[in-house]
Amino acid sequence: MTNYILNAKRTAPEQKGRGILILAAAVVCVCFALLSGCGGKEEEISTPRVIVIAEGTADIPDDAYSGNTEAEEVRFPKGLKSIGKRSFKDCSALRVAIIPKGVAHIGEAAFTGCSGLKSVSLPDSVKSIDRTAFKGCTSLEEIKVPKNVTVIADGTFGGCSALKEAVLPKGVKIIGGSAFEGCKGLDFVTVPKTVEKIGKNAFAECTSLTAAELPDSVKTLESRAFYGCSALSRAVLSKNIKELPEEAFAGCKSLKTVKLPGNLSAVGARALSGTALEGFVLPKSVVKIGAEAFADSGISEISIPKGVKNIEKGIFKGSALKKASLAEGALNIGDYAFAGCQNLVKIEIPDSVTSIGAHAFEGCTRLPHLRLPAGLKQIGGFSLHRCDNLKTVAWKGKSFATDPGSRSELSNKFIKGGIVGGLNDVW
Repeated sequence: MTNYILNAKRTAPEQKGRGILILAAAVVCVCFALLSGCGGKEEEISTPRVIVIAEGTADIPDDAYSGNTEAEEVRFPKGLKSIGKRSFKDCSALRVAIIPKGVAHIGEAAFTGCSGLKSVSLPDSVKSIDRTAFKGCTSLEEIKVPKNVTVIADGTFGGCSALKEAVLPKGVKIIGGSAFEGCKGLDFVTVPKTVEKIGKNAFAECTSLTAAELPDSVKTLESRAFYGCSALSRAVLSKNIKELPEEAFAGCKSLKTVKLPGNLSAVGARALSGTALEGFVLPKSVVKIGAEAFADSGISEISIPKGVKNIEKGIFKGSALKKASLAEGALNIGDYAFAGCQNLVKIEIPDSVTSIGAHAFEGCTRLPHLRLPAGLKQIGGFSLHRCDNLKTVAWKGKSFATDPGSRSELSNKFIKGGIVGGLNDVW
């Protein structure tokens, strides 16, 4: 121990003072020993702003630092293997997370709600990142997913509104539901050629995303995958996707071009509603089109393939449709199918159609002529309501004017022909 009094001769008071100094030095050494060990290696300690995780820690337990709103930095130890569920959830002041080499697993919601987190460094040792791990990290601007990760779990980066770029490794096979939902700043993401499935809402509300090109490895695209991507202007689908799911591109108001696979069999309900489609062609392989599939879209011309038997409810409601043709074999035109198509000037309905639903052509204000199918057996109320420019309606080789007297004559002909429905309210 250091001797603080250097004189050879000492008086009694000096001896007393020496004793006090020795005692003080001993206390300092004991206190230091508790923290780092006298003469040993100095260890870092946590402060309100810095979380220091002790050396030798292999697993950070669930909820370990959840709700800590003061810490701005975390210092991880060497040898760390996993970060538990909600370990740093809602640590809103946290700015940087540099995950050390050796960490293999990041638990569910581990960094959820870390709204101040701007930078995350993930080593290639990471093999799994559980659902919602970085959800709501609203300051995070970019992320590079480690090469050994094969699944982007549900909600992993959901709500990371400042995220501009996401780099996904080649080995990724699944992009989970809501994985990037609400990443409003995301303008670039490359979908690797290894991806087989894109989950529900995966990229929904990514309002800066301008293009979506899905590699042919993708076999499954779930509903609302690109819902509300308002800046999206072009989409190219994998040739191995058999169904365009419900609301897949609904609300993509800038979407003008969609390249569909040649073997597509179905278009889901509202799949392309609210888009700005131009020059759209449905593959001949399509046999089913869901309700409101093209409602409120910019589509101007369409030919329905012969495999489609039912024209579902509201399929083109409120769209910019000008011309439409239904193939022989179609059976039903649903309620509101073409309602509000104010630009519609021509529609071809085959004689195979047996029923026309209520309000089917309501508000088609520019439609001048309509030929009803010879096989018609049922017509719904208000099916021709507010067709202000309609001059003639043809049925079974005879053309009828649309003045009140002619309307009555046509209604009587419907009755005599055995047609049922809202005959008195067709107009």
